[in-house]
Amino acid sequence: MYDEDDSNAVAPFAKEVERLINKVEQKYIKDCLYMQYKERIAYKYLSSDELDECREICNSILNSEMEIPMIKAVAQGCLGESYLYEDPLLAETHIECALNFLENINVPRKSQKFFAFKTT
Repeated sequence: MYDEDDSNAVAPFAKEVERLINKVEQKYIKDCLYMQYKERIAYKYLSSDELDECREICNSILNSEMEIPMIKAVAQGCLGESYLYEDPLLAETHIECALNFLENINVPRKSQKFFAFKTT
């Protein structure tokens, strides 16, 4: 999907990060870190053209009981990006939803994340 990326650079560290997260004892902190980890892994899959894995992780974030709006917004945007070539209308729907997430948590329209979703 992308011409150049560093997604393969993430792979060697992913298992180690997951191992370290599992050592965290406070459940809430552990769950928050794991959500961030999954967000990053979803983008790794997206940039590696492993779209089914990307979508599975994005959906697990969106269906999570943890309410971390920024991570859910990013997962929604990532899900949209995964459909850009396969189903542009579905991609647009997900990206618009991501923009709504950002608006609902008062992310400024001039922010990098808002701009990234708007120009996808």
